[in-house]
Amino acid sequence: MAAKKKTSKKSALKVSSQKPISKPVVAKTKLVNKLIFLIPLLIVVIAVLLYVFRSSYLVAVVNGKPVTKFQLWNELEKQAGKQVLESLVIESLILQEAQNQNIQITQADIDVEIQKIKENLKQQGQELDQLLVAQGMSLDELKEQMKMQKIVEQLAAGSVVVTDEEVKEYLDKNVDFLPKDATPEELQITVKGQLEQQKQNEQVQKWIQALQEKANITYF
Repeated sequence: MAAKKKTSKKSALKVSSQKPISKPVVAKTKLVNKLIFLIPLLIVVIAVLLYVFRSSYLVAVVNGKPVTKFQLWNELEKQAGKQVLESLVIESLILQEAQNQNIQITQADIDVEIQKIKENLKQQGQELDQLLVAQGMSLDELKEQMKMQKIVEQLAAGSVVVTDEEVKEYLDKNVDFLPKDATPEELQITVKGQLEQQKQNEQVQKWIQALQEKANITYF
């Protein structure tokens, strides 16, 4: 009987010596299992999103090789970036000079010019909306161009003069190219307008160049 009791105590001792599994280990195991389940799901979701929104970062795929928007933008910047930047700089200079000289172009001024364009196009059997679509331009962009043009015209106003002698010289040199059905008065008005526009463009170029030379421009 004593021997049996001794054996029983040893068995009880062995059972009590086994350590229970700690809660952190159990939690870690569950987390690992959860991640193993979620990772493939996340991969599928990411793949689907990339496919759905591929137009946001891809512009073409050539023989399985993607062409990204970053590549396109980088190439466009190399080819036309300098020209576009120069245009933005000139536009900024013109607007600053207009502000310094207190020149303001109202919406009514722009609307008058837009109406003139519409009437001229109508005489040629064209519509402004169709022309804008063909040139990939919006009406707001055209209005911005007209605003800049009106500002430049006012800044250059008074600096262009076309004499009667210049008109006569042009008529004499280009008599073979002038419309035969136009009256002398109409020809003089037309030629004078063309010469004024030509001189104005030349004057504007000189004026813009002078603005650039005296401006403090920093490129990055």
